[in-house]
Amino acid sequence: MIDFIRLCSEQGIQYRTEGTKHNRPGWVQTYCPFCGHRGKWFLGYHLETGAVNCWHCGKHRLVDVVRLSLQCNKEKALTIIRKYETGRKARKEIQIRVSSNLAPVVLRLPGGCGPMLPRHRKYLAGRKFDPEDVALTWGLLGTGPVGEYRNRIIIPIFLEGKMVSYQGRDITGKSDLKYKACAMENEVVHHKHTLYGIDLVPGDTAVIVEGAADAWRLGPGAVATFGTGFTIPQLNLFCRKFTRAFLLFDPEPSAQDRADRAANLLSARGIDVEVLCTDDELDPGDMPQTEAADLMMELLHK
Repeated sequence: MIDFIRLCSEQGIQYRTEGTKHNRPGWVQTYCPFCGHRGKWFLGYHLETGAVNCWHCGKHRLVDVVRLSLQCNKEKALTIIRKYETGRKARKEIQIRVSSNLAPVVLRLPGGCGPMLPRHRKYLAGRKFDPEDVALTWGLLGTGPVGEYRNRIIIPIFLEGKMVSYQGRDITGKSDLKYKACAMENEVVHHKHTLYGIDLVPGDTAVIVEGAADAWRLGPGAVATFGTGFTIPQLNLFCRKFTRAFLLFDPEPSAQDRADRAANLLSARGIDVEVLCTDDELDPGDMPQTEAADLMMELLHK
């Protein structure tokens, strides 16, 4: 295990343990040297497992984070990392835990979670979703005004019919963290190792979007990657099930760049892939419902 906070402090890498919308308990946030969002606290280091993940562009190796952050070569980065090891035994235990993919047998939803309340349905209606249809199709739940996941729509994540993780979407507009993921140690499968909505895709073609709300708008046939970062486990999972893909990410240049990169990865695996962009520069989740339905009908029946 690495004393990451001391590494950052002594090596001059800016970090935060709280105070940004991307901070989750047990994580240390710093700038991501990969995705170009300098000044943003997108990159996280998990203090218990040693996992390194960017909220925007996905999973990375610690040695590469140090190498790019300090502008040094790989050998120098490894030397720096070893300086902050807290013990070989601790490091070995963490590696065993990660490699064996230990996880709870049964996923426990947040306290106070139950059927959606009128306030949750009002939020969905305000975003021009049909609350009843979305709740039924995607199995949405809700929480009350207390608890760690208070005032959120709970979004179950299924894989092969089993709930493996979840996210909570804030409905108040007051939380800095719009989407609050299930703690990594409580996930049966890490949410960035699966694709939201994969069980609902009817054929061998899927439309890849960023977030759950984008998938709700398009309906079954869409899968979400939980951000623009496309991880290798997600890539492998997609390629095992599908032969054709349409990528429909948000219209801003950074998201379109990530869509192009994902398309190249999929194409290299033999997937027939096309990158799309919405009209009027709208996020997919904000498209008019009739337009989204027409688009899915066209794409899935090409």
